[in-house]
Amino acid sequence: MIRTPNDQLIRETLEHLKKLYIDTNRHEGIHLTDLIYCLTRSYWDKVDPLPPTDEEVLLFSLGWGLQQVLVPREQDAEVLCVDGIYMSPDFISLGGVMAELKTTRQSSRRKNPNSKEYEPSPFSETWVEQMMGYCYANQKLHIGTFEGPVANIGSIRLPPGFVSLGGTMYDLLILHMMGSYSPPFPLLKGWRVEFTTEELQEFWATTLVRKAILTDCLERRHSPPEPKLWCKEWECESCRFEIRCMAL
Repeated sequence: MIRTPNDQLIRETLEHLKKLYIDTNRHEGIHLTDLIYCLTRSYWDKVDPLPPTDEEVLLFSLGWGLQQVLVPREQDAEVLCVDGIYMSPDFISLGGVMAELKTTRQSSRRKNPNSKEYEPSPFSETWVEQMMGYCYANQKLHIGTFEGPVANIGSIRLPPGFVSLGGTMYDLLILHMMGSYSPPFPLLKGWRVEFTTEELQEFWATTLVRKAILTDCLERRHSPPEPKLWCKEWECESCRFEIRCMAL
């Protein structure tokens, strides 16, 4: 057997995935994900975007492909819009609760530094912020029990028999691709998260401030939000707009 590297095969696959990435991520208006991540990057993505990196495309394809397989189409959730901010929950769980599907290379557990016992790994900060935003919108759009072949909560479509459990709850399904870092791999974990109304209101107030900053910059088109001020530290790693931020 003769084995030869085939870079063309890689490029063809990545180009196909990039087209899916651009089509799936192209949207008008301001979305919650524009606000919970770096505002400077969100500005450039809307005003003068750069092609996604290979790593971004591959990570996107893992999450997008998994959702196509694991979530029945009748459980798809439609887009929410509150205070001019668009939100796209992944699906509606069988309990009638909005739900998110995430893939991660993070272990499903970690050792507590004090007790030395294993405990579930913490959620990503941005996952929590995303769920809080969706819960706030769900609560504001009035949650109740609906009857009929298809019930609607705002613009969320619920399949027959689904009953909402309230606007402060959210379901989270996580595929830990590396499991607990000990065979067998991978590992699927399901969580129900519940927030207080105060938590949601505090988060939304912060979100509206970030929206005002991004909106002002987009309207003036003079300069983006100040680099490295409206982001989390780790976001600058491998960011495709890093050179622009350094120039500013």
